[in-house]
Amino acid sequence: MAVLCVGAWFSGDFVWGDMFGPRRRANMARFFQDIVPRPVREEGDWGAFWPWFAEIWSGPGSEAVLHTVLISICGAVLALVLAMLVMPLLARGIAVAEPFVNDCRERPPGRVRRGIWTGIRGSARATMILVRSMPEYVIAFLLIGLIGPTAWPAVLALALHNWGILGRLGSEVVENTARGLPAAQRAIGARRSQIVLFGVMPVVLPRVLVYFFYRWETCVRDATVLGLLGISSLGFYFQDARARGRYDEMLLFVVLGMVVVFVGDFVSHQVRKRVR
Repeated sequence: MAVLCVGAWFSGDFVWGDMFGPRRRANMARFFQDIVPRPVREEGDWGAFWPWFAEIWSGPGSEAVLHTVLISICGAVLALVLAMLVMPLLARGIAVAEPFVNDCRERPPGRVRRGIWTGIRGSARATMILVRSMPEYVIAFLLIGLIGPTAWPAVLALALHNWGILGRLGSEVVENTARGLPAAQRAIGARRSQIVLFGVMPVVLPRVLVYFFYRWETCVRDATVLGLLGISSLGFYFQDARARGRYDEMLLFVVLGMVVVFVGDFVSHQVRKRVR
């Protein structure tokens, strides 16, 4: 790793000569001056901050926060629903010809049946790899060309990418679940669907919710970034403020995104504690 870092440093385009030159210092000084709210700069009184903040919040601020939160919730919930449906098809203990049977010597499953379930499990895993390998930004960029710059490209992009992540993580939880209860259900004649609904899902749900809320926090940040594509979220107003040279408003939208993530972390902690 050290050799790679040194090699990248000397072979890459890392130019330090202009980093702290007069022009760079002037740009930096202007930036730190411009991030101070405009009324505070003009009047020299921080008491003017709150009317300025209230004006932005009553305009695009509250709308941007609301859209960001709703996009993240819709994308994460849709991803969770899809993941819960596909998790049994990914788990090696369930997506087999005879699930939760320790000894199949009396009635071994046929080769065709084993092949079918191997194909189902392999196809499901390949699908999860495909959808989680595509960045949300790229998916949303493609969907905007199909359905326009509405909230749907962002929702579907977040849902597809996180479907692959939650499905993979959830299948690992299912595979590591104790076999006692599902095996006992199978021994008394329970079907595969009954084992999944009543023997597996209630046990894995708390851990899956931990992963879900972690991904939801990621969705909040990603929903902000997707606004750079023209979708009405914090990122859209962030880019708009930057394009107009209003760095004070740009910093405010960044802080609002941070507050949303902090609130989301608190909510997820409380819900996970209740579930446990």
